[in-house]
Amino acid sequence: INAEYGNRLQLTMGCCCARSAKRPEDAVGEKLSAMKHRQQAELIHQTSAAMLQCWLAYQAPDEIRAGIQQAYPNERRSVTVLSTDHVQLGVDKFESGEGERTLSVSVRGTDNPANVLQDLEALFVYDNHLGCRVHAGFRRVAEDAVAKLEDDLAGGGPNGCSPEETVHLRLYGHSEGGAVALLIGMLVLSRKHVKISTITTMGQPMVTDSCGADKWEPL
Repeated sequence: INAEYGNRLQLTMGCCCARSAKRPEDAVGEKLSAMKHRQQAELIHQTSAAMLQCWLAYQAPDEIRAGIQQAYPNERRSVTVLSTDHVQLGVDKFESGEGERTLSVSVRGTDNPANVLQDLEALFVYDNHLGCRVHAGFRRVAEDAVAKLEDDLAGGGPNGCSPEETVHLRLYGHSEGGAVALLIGMLVLSRKHVKISTITTMGQPMVTDSCGADKWEPL
């Protein structure tokens, strides 16, 4: 009886070990699952960061600075707040590597009567630089914003970068701010030392027609 029980126990344990052994396809599945979880976590992080940037653009300058410093306590970021044509820009920048600088620009959306008038200036006019028709009101604000950001984009200011540095540009905006952020990216895309890292917009109105959308789809 003991011998028969021992044989059965040994057989059962062998079956359990065989079932618990990982097959090659199981290992691949686990790696893919882990990769998916990392991608989801990165997406959540990027979305949270974008939402924070869009929300901060509506706050007072001191609150913008405090919000950026609180969100990134381990990074030395220089935060400035610019005003352009009744639209507020929150700008934070930091050295992201040797010869590289990351510039994040958050554009406030419709927040005052002047912004409403800009929204209503919805005539689509042809822009020779962009090669398509764009919203006249948003284009004017974007062009003014690029002029205000010139020191950070091309050097020359106290916190600007040298022409040899690569500027990684991140643009964020909600509502009108999203439209202006997109147009800023379109306006500076041709600059060799400026690399568009991301453009994240929320509730963005239309900035161009179907031809322009086809032309700028890669952006």
